[in-house]
Amino acid sequence: MTITWRELNSKDSAQVAKLTERIQHVDNPPYRTSRAEIEADFAADQRWRAFGAFAGATLVAFGHALFRPSQPPRVLCIGGVDPDYRRQKLGGRIVDLQLQAGKELLGGNEGDVVMHVDEGMAELVDVLASRGFTWTKTYYELRASLDSFPALQADPFISIVPWSADLDDELRLAVNDVTGQKWGSSPLSEQEWEEGRPHFSEQHSFIALDKSTDRAQIAGLVMCSLYKQDWQALGLKECYVDIFAVAEPWRQTNVGGRLLTAVMQQCAEDGLDAIGAGISSENDSGALDLYHSLGFRTVARTRAYTVHLSD
Repeated sequence: MTITWRELNSKDSAQVAKLTERIQHVDNPPYRTSRAEIEADFAADQRWRAFGAFAGATLVAFGHALFRPSQPPRVLCIGGVDPDYRRQKLGGRIVDLQLQAGKELLGGNEGDVVMHVDEGMAELVDVLASRGFTWTKTYYELRASLDSFPALQADPFISIVPWSADLDDELRLAVNDVTGQKWGSSPLSEQEWEEGRPHFSEQHSFIALDKSTDRAQIAGLVMCSLYKQDWQALGLKECYVDIFAVAEPWRQTNVGGRLLTAVMQQCAEDGLDAIGAGISSENDSGALDLYHSLGFRTVARTRAYTVHLSD
């Protein structure tokens, strides 16, 4: 059957979701992408390009490129090919279109086009290498059981409290401050903060408040989600750490450990099986050592492949 290509728009997100489901059913990664996550990628308030290959009226391959205003600016790419239509060079065409989209989204300025690749995808790695992509970092997926976890010494001036919607904007600003200082990330707007957590679990998220002065300060926070669509593939019920941040003045204290153990304790009380988290190989904050001390172990790796585009 003849393959035709066209640009995709937000109305195509349902077809992208169905194709993603078919791909993940065969490839069986340790996660499942929800319809809400795909719809977020196609949100009207973001800068993105997408395109698809069709066999008749059926979407059989897609590529998506999303602009992120970091330093340097980045274009994050995702995509996939229906298992029944592989080895027809559709993947290479997708990468070529994503590179072109990257140039357009960067507006002729310098920046990086980034693709995340799961373990075992050697053919995609070869395609990326032939287009100038190089392996730039590794993301480690970590997991800990909830059978046991340490009891850490409390600080009389620092309280670990449940997530509070009343502090939501202050928490956003705290995250922006930590990620901006450490990683040079662009600040999250109120809309990005709200829309970027479709599976957020307030019950399993906590704040560290330093009350040693008249005005309580946010010393750290842990924001978690329940990706229930992943549980069948994982074979367990997992709470996932989406954001874990400790502000600079408290990084040499046990605030981070107390935040994570608060999550672990709540998850255990709620009958969950495990807690998961992700961390980059570039993270030199000591977070990996902290995770290991709490029983987390590496269960999967994803590599980031990057090509730098100059004007």
